[in-house]
Amino acid sequence: MEIKKIRAASMRDALFKVKKEIGHNAIIIHTKTIKNNGVFGFGSKQYVEITASNDLSLSNNSSAPQAKKNHQKDITYNRYGSKQANSSVLTHSAHKALDKSMSNLELESFKQDVFWIKDTLDNLNKRTKHTYKPEVPKDLTDIYTYLLEQEVAEELALELVDKVHYAITQTGQQSKTFIAEQVRKHICSADNLCEPIKYANKTCTKVALIGPTGVGKTTTIAKLAADFALVKKKKVSVITIDTYRIAAVEQLKTYMEIMDIPLEVVSSPKQMQQALFRQGSSDIILIDTAGRSQKNQKELIELKSFISAAQPDEVHLVLSSTLNYKNALDIAEKFSIIPIDKILFTKLDEAVNFGLVLNVLSKLDKKLSYLTTGQSVPDDIEPADLEKLSNIVLGGYKNV
Repeated sequence: MEIKKIRAASMRDALFKVKKEIGHNAIIIHTKTIKNNGVFGFGSKQYVEITASNDLSLSNNSSAPQAKKNHQKDITYNRYGSKQANSSVLTHSAHKALDKSMSNLELESFKQDVFWIKDTLDNLNKRTKHTYKPEVPKDLTDIYTYLLEQEVAEELALELVDKVHYAITQTGQQSKTFIAEQVRKHICSADNLCEPIKYANKTCTKVALIGPTGVGKTTTIAKLAADFALVKKKKVSVITIDTYRIAAVEQLKTYMEIMDIPLEVVSSPKQMQQALFRQGSSDIILIDTAGRSQKNQKELIELKSFISAAQPDEVHLVLSSTLNYKNALDIAEKFSIIPIDKILFTKLDEAVNFGLVLNVLSKLDKKLSYLTTGQSVPDDIEPADLEKLSNIVLGGYKNV
């Protein structure tokens, strides 16, 4: 005899698990829907629990202790999906429908019959996703909704709101201004995650920028070169990898000629090593790389060979602020075949929502180095600052 409780997000998924774990002869003893209230009412979710067995005799034992325990509160669904309160086992009529040991054909039929249950639960989840307990201040629910609209990941938004809720309970303050300041405070509490390029005064520091096509690596290299050469008065040189990037290389040459910064163009790992040797007297060497698709493993391996030859002190993954969260994580995962030290976000001026940077920082164990805010060289780049970022993220909250 085998009795199991199977939990899943939907009735369909639960039945698949029953079939997999118990087999075609499974007897459905009991089904119920369970609601998890989440964090003080935020992010509540529902899931389905099925109690099943391979022992037919259990379905006829209506006086089992578990049945008594749940007699008043559980709901059972018969084969056609109707609710039957005050019973923890299938009724005789429902049992007859399942009495032929849940053959493949009947199991598929049963799944089709309960699809409407899944749809009902899914629709209910959607309708209640952003409804909250009445004791939660309205301005707190507003900031939660606002963070989601800024595409802050739900998990991170809940974490921030949880901390703000605690501050409210401790201080008694719950004004809109107080709530916004608390969110800003908790975002900025991770300021140790921000770190620009660290360069040594007595040795040459090598920094490589990698990332997908179109995120603005070459322009960012020019901005960094200008900052180090013209503002910080460092001896700078630039190395760029030329593998079919004629326009990008010519653009970089123009920038470097204007600023009188040496530029070397290499097309193989061996040439990379030779160029590094020639520019070894520089304070800092910036390495520009061609954009690579995260879906092209061959290109990523080729890029890795260049980076391995360069042995940079820092590797910065460049991501556009206009990416969606899923794509950004996919890029970070695929590029991780190369050891990444820091994340650099570009095109903040083109972003509609600003949650992506916070999401990536909370998900990846990497530091944030720089943010770029336009095309102007050298002006539109600055070291990452979470206080400024929090101001950008919360910039529209006053209008909520």
